[in-house]
Amino acid sequence: MEVALPRAVVCGITAARLHGFPLEVPESSAEPVHLLLPARQTRAQPRGIRLHFSDLDVDQRVELGGIPLTSPERTLADLVLAAQSREVAVAHLDAALHRGLVPSLAGARAAAEGRRGFRQTTDWWSLADGRAETPLETRLRLLLADNGLAPVELQWPVMDGTGQIITRLDLAWPAQRLDVEADTFSATSPPAMIYQDRHRGNILAALRWTVLRFSVADVTWHPERVVSAVTRVLAARAAERAEASRAVAEASAAGTAAVAERLWAS
Repeated sequence: MEVALPRAVVCGITAARLHGFPLEVPESSAEPVHLLLPARQTRAQPRGIRLHFSDLDVDQRVELGGIPLTSPERTLADLVLAAQSREVAVAHLDAALHRGLVPSLAGARAAAEGRRGFRQTTDWWSLADGRAETPLETRLRLLLADNGLAPVELQWPVMDGTGQIITRLDLAWPAQRLDVEADTFSATSPPAMIYQDRHRGNILAALRWTVLRFSVADVTWHPERVVSAVTRVLAARAAERAEASRAVAEASAAGTAAVAERLWAS
């Protein structure tokens, strides 16, 4: 790609693709090239190019293969400010942290502060978690947290008897042995992946884990079903623990009574 406009810097989704940001929207030939020009430059929009206008700080510009473009921090700020929803914005933040595209969110947040749309994003930055591996994991986490069901752990390691990690769980409640998985499988998924996932499920079942799997369709169209399923499992686990505690207390009381009776008899 060749930048034809003087002082132009590649920005937005185009810069994101060059930096390696994972984007849910696949690249197409119809996608315009996004360029950033100083605020006082001409406003004419050439065909196939989307111009943006802003003055860049020196540390917000880098070069990649001789192409001037916005830094990863500035690019992430642009993605968050342009996001159509909180879920999309936090997925961008999670992905940037997970892939190490930015060392922290401080620089990106600073690059977003004071710009149009920043106010509505102020509470989103603290929701980021670099352990999330897919946008669906992010959406599941936010949905459950919004309903008072925030997962205890992300990418929780499950080990065998020798201490070897046999799998990692997307969203986990270890004490309750509940695993919520972001199901990204489709009709085109390789059979080997499906077989491996089935084997993994069998291992977890043998270890008495409950596995709930939710797809994009579940989260998008039936979020109440997701919340209900997780609520039911956690409630059942709480009831089991309460019953176990009651049984232990009764056994302990019975044992104490028996000891007292023997002492009295002696």
